[in-house]
Amino acid sequence: FLANGPVGPGSAQAGSVPPARLGPRRVHGAAALQVLSREVVHERTESLRAYPDDDLVERAEAAIWVAELPGFGIRALPLESGRPARGAVPHPVRVTGRSMSNGRLHVDVGADGMVSLRDEESGCTVADLLALEDKDDAGDLYTPSLRGAVRSARCVGVRTVHRGPLRATIETRWRVAVRRGQSATARLRLSLDADATVLRIALSGENGADDHRLRLRVRTDAAAPVV
Repeated sequence: FLANGPVGPGSAQAGSVPPARLGPRRVHGAAALQVLSREVVHERTESLRAYPDDDLVERAEAAIWVAELPGFGIRALPLESGRPARGAVPHPVRVTGRSMSNGRLHVDVGADGMVSLRDEESGCTVADLLALEDKDDAGDLYTPSLRGAVRSARCVGVRTVHRGPLRATIETRWRVAVRRGQSATARLRLSLDADATVLRIALSGENGADDHRLRLRVRTDAAAPVV
């Protein structure tokens, strides 16, 4: 909570309340804490019989490292102001250039958006992990009827979102020119956590074209896959 927001006639103040920035936070019982996002927003509680209550609040998303819990286990961890906790985190994740690694997995992202994944323990490498492909589709939502040549998405940007040590995230942005005046855009976020043996992939975007099918292809090292 930062301040009360004006709601209703006569409640506005002469000057706006400058958003105060909270200091670093710590969680008792956590070995480390990494703030992933922080924003100042209005949080409103509606009321049927009176004016709503509007608060100016700071909303933060963070990752913390805690001791392992049993299945369905619950533990309360108090949140306090002060210096962020620092402690031992197994296999922390780091970002170097457009690469991220936690000692278990290594991910390289090229300037063209091409993603390479290497398992550090087995040495297995998938050189071209992800691809966005687009084709004309004369079918409906249930039955595809793909036709024509494959259109490849064009990478229009690569940036680092989080640098670790608990979570590293690299984002790539893509655009597909479907036909004249129509296009689709996509955003791929690749996230690697400390001590993790999995790579998280989040895909979002905006489709401004019709009668086509945009697909994300995920490659594996399986020599004879059965689906």
